[in-house]
Amino acid sequence: MISLWILEVSIYLLGVGFFPCAYRLIRGPSIGDRLLALDLMLILVMGVFTLLFIQEGHLFFLELGMIVALTAFVSTLAFCRAVLRRGQ
Repeated sequence: MISLWILEVSIYLLGVGFFPCAYRLIRGPSIGDRLLALDLMLILVMGVFTLLFIQEGHLFFLELGMIVALTAFVSTLAFCRAVLRRGQ
């Protein structure tokens, strides 16, 4: 079984990784940089939900992570399609 302090440190480290992504999302020079920062932020959120599921054992956190993953995937596809249409 994973120690409780390892899970807590991992959750805090994922939270710290959120700040550079937020900076790049706000200050990104191009729209591609902003999209990449948003995708990474969503991946970090999924990681936090997964670790919370492991720590707490509630299925609710795993379901939230899956919803975030599906939303991130669909939004990335929609953005790429919009960029390809704008280029034509």
